[in-house]
Amino acid sequence: MYKCSICGKEFENLNDYVSDVAFCADEERKRQDALKKDALAKDRSRREEELRKAESHYYKLLQEYKKDYGQKRPDPFEIFFGF
Repeated sequence: MYKCSICGKEFENLNDYVSDVAFCADEERKRQDALKKDALAKDRSRREEELRKAESHYYKLLQEYKKDYGQKRPDPFEIFFGF
């Protein structure tokens, strides 16, 4: 007697058992892929919102800098080394 560990069906014949296990494993893989795709879709909207907030925040900082110091951006070399 053989029992599929995925679906729980019992089989008398080894060939039937092996084909069912292969079928169940393929179905389980498809189900896991669908769950992963759904999770990524949900996570995408959250991450896009975070990016919009960050973009807005840094745009405001850039506008404040331009208002205070003019259009010239700071030279990265001057920022890091003070020359």
